[in-house]
Amino acid sequence: GISLEESGIPARVKSITFKGSHFSLHLAPDSAPDQHIETNIVGLPPEQGAQVSLSVNDGWLIPQ
Repeated sequence: GISLEESGIPARVKSITFKGSHFSLHLAPDSAPDQHIETNIVGLPPEQGAQVSLSVNDGWLIPQ
């Protein structure tokens, strides 16, 4: 999955959606701002527009 960490891939929070038990974050990596990464977090999310760092520890990369 993807998690927010102290260091990692720099990204910006584009939008936040409350899903009841968690928040869904839509993120844009600084190196590819047109791309979209989505992850879920439990607890308070960072603010929309905040700069964050992403850690990828599992997942699939599917080219378009």
